[in-house]
Amino acid sequence: MHQNHSMAAWCPVRQGHETASVEFHFNLWRLPKLGWWRKFRSGSGDHDRDFIEVGILVDQPEQIEEICLFFPFSVARGDIIDCGPFFRDESIAEGIFNEQISVEIPAAKDGSYLELKTNGGTFCRVHKFEKSRGNISDNHLDVKPAGHGTLLTIKHIAVQAPFNVKALDGKTYFRLRVKLPQTSEGPFVQTIRPSDWALQSGFEGIELINFRLNEMRTLPSEVQNCLRRSENTNNAKVRLIAFLAAVPAVADMASSSTPSHKSRTLEHDIWGDYISNGLPDDIAIYHWKKSSNFKNGEEPISDFSAFVKLKQRRAGLGTIVVYLAIAFLFGVFGNVAASYIVPSQAVLLSSQSDDIAVQDPEAQAEKN
Repeated sequence: MHQNHSMAAWCPVRQGHETASVEFHFNLWRLPKLGWWRKFRSGSGDHDRDFIEVGILVDQPEQIEEICLFFPFSVARGDIIDCGPFFRDESIAEGIFNEQISVEIPAAKDGSYLELKTNGGTFCRVHKFEKSRGNISDNHLDVKPAGHGTLLTIKHIAVQAPFNVKALDGKTYFRLRVKLPQTSEGPFVQTIRPSDWALQSGFEGIELINFRLNEMRTLPSEVQNCLRRSENTNNAKVRLIAFLAAVPAVADMASSSTPSHKSRTLEHDIWGDYISNGLPDDIAIYHWKKSSNFKNGEEPISDFSAFVKLKQRRAGLGTIVVYLAIAFLFGVFGNVAASYIVPSQAVLLSSQSDDIAVQDPEAQAEKN
């Protein structure tokens, strides 16, 4: 039975700093599976094609104690990638923030961040995590099991790293990529196939994308307790949550819980190097968001959900092989059955002829 659990995200603040605010950006990448030849050439499996990215834009980083992210599945440190270095490419930075941006790279000795500039001023600093043996160091990121999933904590030293060099009255951005489990159904996606799919060379499959954030009833008790701090203003106020789903363009959106904020095809020339093993040519993105205007007295956002139903025609090599195998088995069964039935019918007819001859001796005499 498919189980869908909620993610969670929150930022405990330092004592006496209850005005801090934060944005959360979630990108779910559901890319087409690699063909067998591309798998062979790249040496990579399909699990590298499905992942989720989390971006955290902190407005007052000096007030933040740490940043906590709960994922409803098991995450190893090697499954986590720092997306900070990608921001060296201005086109990537502009694509993520939808702003005209220039990138300033600090001196090597101060290289814990990249500075993004807009209109001559600083828009934000993008943090680059410290590395250890090829992975993000546990000095900057704590990874531990929690309930039915994993709790990632961006530590205080990482939150403050961009400010250790020079005071900045602005924002800091963190972005992490986490590989999804290599299973037929991920934690956010449920695949539905017609019951007779194996009898068809192609079929129309349905995918249900169900993303939920900070939904209490689906979270472990220890995560619920941390989220309830927000009622006592001990967590940063959430002013925006954005969710983006990147899926094959051939998939048709059948329905959505709420209208998408915007949708478009993904620019291959910009994002081609952003994805391991290359980006497929035809990828569509759908974007939802929920925001709160504190200046107008609106309350901080407490939770978020997005439900999407996609339809896609499936006729891959695996489907055709299964179809042909079943057709072959039916053919073999038919031949075996025929080889048994025909002799049986011949014996039966012969027996019936003998019985008739015995019952009609005159007919037998005439025959003789």
